[in-house]
Amino acid sequence: MHKKIISLIIILSFFACKNSMQSSNGEFNEIVIVSSIEDKKLLEPIVNDYIFDNIIHTPEPEYLYKKIWIKPEGFKYYKKYSNIIIISISNPIDQSIDKLMIDFKNKYNIENFPITLNDIYSKPQMITFINDSNDISIKSNLNKSVNMIKSSIESHIDSLYLFRYKNIFKSTYSKEISNISDSLFSIKLLLDTNFKFIKQENDLLWIGKGSITYDSNALYQWLIFKDINYFEINGNLEFQNIIKDQLTQIDTNLELITNFNKFSINTYNNKIVYKLNSLYNHNLYKTGGPIISYIINDKETNKAILIYGLINAPGNSKIELIKELETIIINSIF
Repeated sequence: MHKKIISLIIILSFFACKNSMQSSNGEFNEIVIVSSIEDKKLLEPIVNDYIFDNIIHTPEPEYLYKKIWIKPEGFKYYKKYSNIIIISISNPIDQSIDKLMIDFKNKYNIENFPITLNDIYSKPQMITFINDSNDISIKSNLNKSVNMIKSSIESHIDSLYLFRYKNIFKSTYSKEISNISDSLFSIKLLLDTNFKFIKQENDLLWIGKGSITYDSNALYQWLIFKDINYFEINGNLEFQNIIKDQLTQIDTNLELITNFNKFSINTYNNKIVYKLNSLYNHNLYKTGGPIISYIINDKETNKAILIYGLINAPGNSKIELIKELETIIINSIF
């Protein structure tokens, strides 16, 4: 009985610590990379090529992730950041990074690399450990594991942004717009109250926030939802043509710019999600910037919805603005 009580106390203490854990630090797309100076010289070009090669043109090229390289002795100042990579190679020998890696291996019974651990010092937090004998073998092993690593980082960043977004706007959601989107498309939009109506019709909802003027320096974010017919899409070019034609139908001043397109297809819960990252111009406002376009085909209902997210923010980074619109779209629907 005495042992059971002690065990219960330990379990309750563990969950109490987890629940009281501090929220993680750092920007949503910031990644701290812990490495020795000697290892960094060999590993930085490898890490850049394998993990940090994702660029979005907005129209200027912007990397999805911000890197912060630190030495092992500085880890104590960054250990509560949300996204951390601890990476080392055994040759050359560097006592500082080797000791840090060994401490984690012993404490968490790590046997194989790469591996990720969650919520050690803060939450949401993900620490990825990469270790190998030398720079040649780490290249070989990254060829096998890089997709898993990148997918884990991307998923964690999505979860982190959603976590913070909900905490900021949890008491200020735009219920009016959400109710209308629900009645039109059966979608309860996860919006803050800064979003306002721009245009509403039977099969179309156009909302946005920011300034919409003839000033080319205006900063705005738009979201457009439209019901369309369900049909199979065969590849990037066909999808791009649909996106281009539908955009012109919505507003003849909106022009899709097809340079630097990024096309993807995913499946969620019997829904096929087609996505295009591209650029646009608004020929009346003399504005433009990145556009994200979705067609979501629902196999069960045999219906489809078209979604656009448009951004104009001259002179500013657009990555977080894009992430906000993506978070609203994906987490409102799924």
